[in-house]
Order: sequence, then structure tokens, then C-alpha cells
Amino acid sequence: MLHNYLTAEFGNRIRNIRRGLNLTQQDVADMSGINLDTLRKIENGYVVPRYDTLEILSITYKTDILDVFKNYRFTSHLYEIYNLLDTYIVEYHVDKLETIKNKIYNLDDEVNNTLVLASEINKLKKLVDAIYLLHSNNDNPTEHDLYKAKDMLIDALRIDNINFMLEDLEVYKYTYFDTRIFVILALIIRKLKESELSNKILFFILKIVDKSAHASFMEKLLVIKIYVNLSYNLYMMDNPEDTLKYSNEGIKFAQTNSLMYGLPNLYWRKGIAELKLGLGEHLDSIKKSLYILDVQGNVKLKTIYEGVLKNKYNIIL
Repeated sequence: MLHNYLTAEFGNRIRNIRRGLNLTQQDVADMSGINLDTLRKIENGYVVPRYDTLEILSITYKTDILDVFKNYRFTSHLYEIYNLLDTYIVEYHVDKLETIKNKIYNLDDEVNNTLVLASEINKLKKLVDAIYLLHSNNDNPTEHDLYKAKDMLIDALRIDNINFMLEDLEVYKYTYFDTRIFVILALIIRKLKESELSNKILFFILKIVDKSAHASFMEKLLVIKIYVNLSYNLYMMDNPEDTLKYSNEGIKFAQTNSLMYGLPNLYWRKGIAELKLGLGEHLDSIKKSLYILDVQGNVKLKTIYEGVLKNKYNIIL
């Protein structure tokens, strides 16, 4: 258990809190009833303090020491990387990759042979290496690189599910982090022109991710990202009925959670689907897409959409 905590750093923090209150270790021992030797071991990083010890110290130091201790779990570094990866997946910011990669490789020095953490870091490395291949050749990866990236991600999923087969993905149990692997895997598979399989993955993720009001902000953005990717796949497969269905679901989810993220893409897919289905409200949906892009200052995507309207559908707004 000791390997899962940065006990030396926590001990130094506790020492600084005590000194800030002008207390000696003996003072704290007298006030709290905690053994003096125990206090010394905590401050020197030799032990993981017990829950009741942290509760007593919280009263003595007038600080939530339990909350402080939480920040010195080794896994807090993993959570930071997860958050960065979520930001990459949601915003597709390639410039974050180098930061993520450096943080992952820096974790090696702190793992101390902790099996669970080592396997998680191995997964992280495979995911980031696959993402780098996805962005190779100026974001135009070769088919060879895409297949290599696909194999890397399947290997990552086999770390916890040794017999994992993509065709039977619903058979296995997955972690919070595995769903992020699936998002990138679906994108890579779509680029390999395997849209049906990409959709199968996206539908599955949509089923297992947290879509409740209690989901975190980034989890809600991830849900919208899945709807955006799914509606794009269906659009490219010339399936306007399902494009409309899942665009509407994504729009409803975004609006229910008061989020603007993904709405321009979803309204665009909705509008084109309505146009292909001969529904009169298509212009309203398309105008909403362009309006939101205008508000967001996304001139590039707005120009692309306007060009498609003019050149493919002979519509000028």
C-alpha cells in the first residue's frame, strides 16, 4: 500500500502545516494523544497514516488533513493524465500530446513495481503511441500506421482482458480509462473505412458511459463527442434516418446539460439529414449550426460548411 502514496511529500506538507501553527511535535502529541514516534514517522514519510490518525490531526491542525492526504496518492498523477487525455479527445488538441507523453514516462520512476499502476501506465503508453501514429504524416497517416495503431489499442485492452476480441467487445468489463481507448479506436477504424465496426464501438461506449446528471463535466463532453462521431459516421454511410436520430439525441443531451460543445456539428448533420429526407426544417437546423460557429468564432469550419452548401447542395445563406 505504501507504494501508492507519496508519503515523503505528504510528510513534508504536514511538517509545514505544524510549523505554520508554531507547534512542536511534542505539542501535537500532547494535544492530540497521538504517539510522538508515530508523528515523527508520518513527517518523515515512513508510514501511511491511519484514517483515525488523519481525523485527529485535522482537528488539531484546523485543516482537513484527509483531503490534503488525498492529493498525495500516487494515483492523483494518473487522474491528471486522464484529464489531459479527455481534453485531447474532446478538443483534439494535438499540442497536448507531448505534455501527456512526458507525464506518463515520468511516472515510471514512481511506480516501484506496483503491479496495478504498472499495467495502467503500460496502457497509457500504448494509447499515446497510437495517437501519435494517428497524427503521423501531417494528420494523414498511412494505412500501415492506422493498422499498427489499431493493434496497439487492442493490445492495451488485453492488459486487463487477456482474451479480448474486438468482435466480442460486449462480453468484457472495462475501466473508466478503457472507454477513452475505445473512442480513439473507433476513430482509427473509421479511417480504415470500417464504418460498421466503428459504429458498433461507439454504440457500445454510449451504452456504458455515465450520461446521468452526476457525470463530471468532461464525461458529459465525452458523451457529446460520441454523438458527434456517430452522426458523422452515419452521415458518411448515407444513412440520413439514423443520422437524424442520433444528431437529435446528441442535441437533446447537450441542451439538457446546458452545453454548447458539439452543437454546430450536430445541427449540421441534423440539417443535412433533414434535407436528404425532404423535411422542410433543414434550413433552420443549418442556420443554427452556422450561427453557433459564428458566435464561437470558428471561421474555418463555418467557411467549410458554407462551401459544402453552395457546391454540393446549391444553397446560399
